[in-house]
Amino acid sequence: MKRAIIYYVNYKLALLSYASKILGIKLSNYDEIENLLWSKQQDNGGITSLSDQNGNPIGLANCETTSLALLLYNEQLMSELLDKAQTNYFDSGLLLLATSLAIILTLFLLVMLKKKILIGKLTVFRRFQIKFSSQL
Repeated sequence: MKRAIIYYVNYKLALLSYASKILGIKLSNYDEIENLLWSKQQDNGGITSLSDQNGNPIGLANCETTSLALLLYNEQLMSELLDKAQTNYFDSGLLLLATSLAIILTLFLLVMLKKKILIGKLTVFRRFQIKFSSQL
């Protein structure tokens, strides 16, 4: 039996740090997260996209992880985003609620598909889409 390959994506460390700064949330282990993120840096300056189950960087650096990590140090941008996040708190809350509902609905549909409850209805919907797109 093959052993499962376990890996972690490093952009999540940068994303957590970024979101905590934008939302003004003080993480008690922020320095530890920041150090862990930068321990994934390669000699060419980029940050690897993956880590193994022991936290060792694997794979190649990618621009997404590296650029997200670098955004943390653009103080002017962070300040502007923090101001906007605080002034548009109500709008942000509605967006968060709508996003959460969309995720819950998606998960519900996936469960229903797995149980094969909605397969017949979705087949009809797919046929409609095909007919509709062929008329364009």
